[in-house]
Amino acid sequence: MSSHPLSKLSSWLDIIILVETQRILAQLRHVKSASLVPRECLAGTRINILGDITEQLMTVSKTPIIWLSGVAGSGKSTIATSISQYFRALGRLGAVIRFARNDVGHSNPIMVLHSIVLGLANAHPDIEQAICKVLAHDYQLLDAAIESQFQELLLGPLDSVKQHIVGPFIVIIDAVDECATNFREDMINLIAKLFPKLPTAIRLLVTARPDADITSGFGNASTIYQHRLTTEPEDISLYIHNRLDIIRQKHNLDSWWPGKDRVTHLVSLSGNLFIWAVTALNFVGERTAFYPPKRLDTLLHTPFREDNLNQLYTLALESNGDWNDLEFKESATLILATIALSKLSLTDRAIDSILGFTNDFTARVLRHFGAVIEWSPEQPAQILHASFGDFLLHPSDKTNPWFFEIAEANKILTSGCLTLLQKCLRFNIYDFPDSHLLNSEVPGLGESPLPVGLIYASRFWGSHLGNTKYDGKIVELLEGFLRNKFLFWLEIVSVQQEISSAESTLMLAQKYIHGKYQTIEMFLQDARKFISVFAPVISQSAPHIYVSALPLTPRDSVVRQYFLSLFPHLLQYTVPNSWVKLEKVLWGHTDKVTCVALSPNGELIVSGSHDHALRMWEASSGAPVGNPLQGPTRPVISLAFSADGQYIISVTDDRTVQIWDARSRAPIGDPLPGCTGYVNCVAFSPDGQHIVSASFHDQTMQIWDTSSGAPIGNPLQGHTEYVSCVAFSPDGQRIVSASHDKTVQIWDASSGAPIGNPLQGHTGEVSSVAFSPDGQQIASGSWDTTVRIWDASSGAPIGNPLQGHTDIVYCVAFSPDGQQIVSGSWDTTVRIWDTHSGAPIGGPLQGHTGWVYVVAFSPDGQHIVSGSDDKTVQIWDADTSAPLGDPLQGHLAHAEDVEFSTNGQHILSLSDNKTMQIWDTSSGAPVGHPLHPLRNRTGWVTSVALSPNGQCIAFGLNDHTVRIWETSTGTPLTRPLKGHTQSVTSIAFSPDGQRIVSGSWDKILRIWDPSIGGAVGHPLKGHTDSVSSVAFSPDGQCIVSGSDDKTVRIWDASSGAPIGDPLKGHTSSVTSVAFSPDGQQIISGSRDRTVRIWDAGTCAPIGDPLLGCTESVSCVAFSPDGQHIVSGSGDKVRIWDTHTGACIGVPFQGHTAFIGCVTFLPDGQHIVSGSTDGIVRIWDACIGASKPDDHMSELSVHLLPKHPDTFEDGWISSAAGRLIWVPCFLQSNFCLPWCKFVITPHGVMALDLSKFVHGTEWAKCMEAYQ
Repeated sequence: MSSHPLSKLSSWLDIIILVETQRILAQLRHVKSASLVPRECLAGTRINILGDITEQLMTVSKTPIIWLSGVAGSGKSTIATSISQYFRALGRLGAVIRFARNDVGHSNPIMVLHSIVLGLANAHPDIEQAICKVLAHDYQLLDAAIESQFQELLLGPLDSVKQHIVGPFIVIIDAVDECATNFREDMINLIAKLFPKLPTAIRLLVTARPDADITSGFGNASTIYQHRLTTEPEDISLYIHNRLDIIRQKHNLDSWWPGKDRVTHLVSLSGNLFIWAVTALNFVGERTAFYPPKRLDTLLHTPFREDNLNQLYTLALESNGDWNDLEFKESATLILATIALSKLSLTDRAIDSILGFTNDFTARVLRHFGAVIEWSPEQPAQILHASFGDFLLHPSDKTNPWFFEIAEANKILTSGCLTLLQKCLRFNIYDFPDSHLLNSEVPGLGESPLPVGLIYASRFWGSHLGNTKYDGKIVELLEGFLRNKFLFWLEIVSVQQEISSAESTLMLAQKYIHGKYQTIEMFLQDARKFISVFAPVISQSAPHIYVSALPLTPRDSVVRQYFLSLFPHLLQYTVPNSWVKLEKVLWGHTDKVTCVALSPNGELIVSGSHDHALRMWEASSGAPVGNPLQGPTRPVISLAFSADGQYIISVTDDRTVQIWDARSRAPIGDPLPGCTGYVNCVAFSPDGQHIVSASFHDQTMQIWDTSSGAPIGNPLQGHTEYVSCVAFSPDGQRIVSASHDKTVQIWDASSGAPIGNPLQGHTGEVSSVAFSPDGQQIASGSWDTTVRIWDASSGAPIGNPLQGHTDIVYCVAFSPDGQQIVSGSWDTTVRIWDTHSGAPIGGPLQGHTGWVYVVAFSPDGQHIVSGSDDKTVQIWDADTSAPLGDPLQGHLAHAEDVEFSTNGQHILSLSDNKTMQIWDTSSGAPVGHPLHPLRNRTGWVTSVALSPNGQCIAFGLNDHTVRIWETSTGTPLTRPLKGHTQSVTSIAFSPDGQRIVSGSWDKILRIWDPSIGGAVGHPLKGHTDSVSSVAFSPDGQCIVSGSDDKTVRIWDASSGAPIGDPLKGHTSSVTSVAFSPDGQQIISGSRDRTVRIWDAGTCAPIGDPLLGCTESVSCVAFSPDGQHIVSGSGDKVRIWDTHTGACIGVPFQGHTAFIGCVTFLPDGQHIVSGSTDGIVRIWDACIGASKPDDHMSELSVHLLPKHPDTFEDGWISSAAGRLIWVPCFLQSNFCLPWCKFVITPHGVMALDLSKFVHGTEWAKCMEAYQ
């Protein structure tokens, strides 16, 4: 009889739910089961302690964590195994975590937490459901800080179902003392500070030696009960009896063997250490023991001293193998040293591959050491106990035949790793199927069966290199590996998610080679830069090491020069010659970034913003650390780390001063009260004991006690305007303040009294101040656009003001060695200065598009971090020996502000460094040399025009004049044309080049004759506000003008008389006007966000306004055939159908700032746009045409989006997937696929996709892979 259909449906639902649950939980990065699981306690032994611990774990108390402490070898892990088995049988075992000295990868606290989460989910269905609900809602939680994950992934779900759980569930964490050094402190804090917050149904058993750091972390916690382990002789005796009985039966020995006296002797020799008993009986009964009674007699007749465990190890080694045989001695010693020194447990096959032995060689050797090495064929080999590793690596007698110098062993391991990498690495080693996919989107990618030895060599060659001495042969291997296999190594780094340690590995290699081999050192330096800049894409997708990173690397890059020729089928791009300073842009804030601070160890960056958020970032990768710190309800205006890095202090604009725990990211205590005015900034004292805060309305400062939050003494008074910045001296004895009263003041930190007179010299408000690391100098930045250096003792200025910024200097900081000063300005740049000479070091660091509010050096002085009004945190290379990148070809400096006029063959651009340049529209190449219209003059160019024949340039200035220059020579053709009484805002040539029209803030248009250098006729008057735009009709008979009075006017070019009435319709200033090619129509753009079309004959509007722009329309132009209109609005370019008024497609995006000018080229196929981002872009106006451009392959055109969109995390994508990842330093001026080329501060950039292979064909990018 068949079952009911509903029962089948229920079964299928169960299967679906089960599969989905397993899929969700598979996201957890848990610790895999330990290869060596300690045995349980022998039946009848440890009865009392097992009973005590079990009872404590079953009892709800105020100490939810039991710490079983004891010396090495006392049997802690064996007891933990017995406890785990007991609770497993009860169905109450949550998770078991076991640390091992040579299992570094499994020491990560995040993985430990995930293992506990997974274990508890498997232990109870309600817990599983609650955890899956959280993960299904927010997968990004798995990348958050451990504190956030603990709260959201473990504590929250457990709290939500605690009423359904009948506890206890037991979590066991064994051998915490063997946790890897770099994770150990975090692990102790996780156990001592976070786990006690778990519900009472969850109980923990932790085992660890009573090492100093563990005792400090656990001993003072009221939630942890320390159970000190003692061993009874009876337990040792019972264990020895049992093991000897097994040996007797296995070898068919006499029933009386070994006899009571021998057992008693063994017990006395053990010193109550179970590990001694275990090792001794392994020695007696191991597989290689021919006759156990003889082994036992040898053991009992050995004259043991106090260090009897070490003597036992000596006996176990001496008795197994011929140590007089040189071959055996060398190989066995090296294998033992490898097992003791390896960062992960290695199989015998892996050891063979690293040490260069033939297969099975290690296995044959390991069979001799069963007493001290836990191993079975093709399984990881581990020392039986940590004490044996100490015995091998730190012996009291270095004459023992098995002694191996650690440095020498590391040299051999380094050699083995590099040799193995050179031998086995290859292109596309994971056979990656599709470059459009991320690593995480390829099923089973990380589990690909690469040999264990190769994975180990890839991860740890640098660690072993860093622990050995310089050796010529190692250097040869290193050079061969780097020159031949560097990029292939990065594939493994990418898939194994080791990108954060790859740069550290290269740093170790660079330190090893420093000053000894310049060629390799240069490669390593460049390789580190390559990884640093491209870390985001390398960590996401292995194919894009080649598809994106390699072709977008600067031309002078050593990595590029070594490898690019091997990959002819990549995109081709005209990259800069050298690396630029900008390395990373950190996105996440939604409002301006006003403050940043770096932890003392340089590993973390914390940033504060007007979006009310504090965010933490990993300094090396730029990755966010968890979610924003929760708490601020107002804009964050100041931040600082304590000197020990344990605390962060933040200030919001509502006078809230809050201290945070830097590790848990939780607020400590309540906000500090007491300020009588707007809190503007804060600083920590070097010892972290005090805080000084500055107030706005009462011009005072206050010192606080960080432990109690209480104010110390009276406010520091003296400034007459608000205090903008404060800082402690390095010794904590002084405080320096900057004020809007234009002074700097030094104070005694103890008494609060001012020291000396105010430091005067700035002519504007002082916005920032900093002490040099030695406390001898003070740097200040001001609204007067300068940086000043002061003698901190005398208060006297040192040298002249540091000049270079063009707007307010808002922030300053010294480098850690005091040799440089960094400043950030509202001119959007960051500058580095030489402290001694006051000279700028290199040019300005350009990357921000808004005011720079804060700058800071990293503790090692290698990087600068800045925060800006553009909502980003940016990380810069502070190496002053490296070039800043290439100057613009043609311009002498960065063209930050670009305007242009075009006559079809040429583009004229204007740079804010007071130069102009003509460019060829077909190639983008500069024509002639830059022109300097304002050399030796003040003021700035406000508008430019190129004559139809290209021989003359006309430009208007803010000095009210119009000037005309010869293009070829850059010399004036006439004297300045005077007549306007205010700045000239717009200028245009007549079609025949015989006349020029100009408009001005004085509301007037004037017509000029270039041949006579004078005005023609009377001024054209009629507008009631500034004239913003002018243009001639195609036949030169009429002039059109737009004005801030919201009107468009048409004028007779001969008489200057107005034609008809003003054209009214716009509701805000008219910014741009133009005639159609046939002269029948006029278009206008306005700040009211519309484009309007007018009949030039009747002055009537044609149709409705063209709607769709989301910002002011700044510029408009007709296509050569009059069928289309192009407009610039904000940072977007739009194309419109002249007849229907419809917007065609979606806006072109690529500019990162205001677009000042647009036009069609005469071919009608391309549009030129210029922007204040310093970029001129030549766009393909015919995207989607059947015939692709010659710089794209048919496949590439098919896959690219029809219109550009903004970069999403650096990616340019199409419907097929991710095509190219662009680094931050190229994004703002990248030549997008729909651009013919772009003119940038680093030269003319063009993208050629004609040979570009990607997707499932990506591997064909390598010639040999075809």
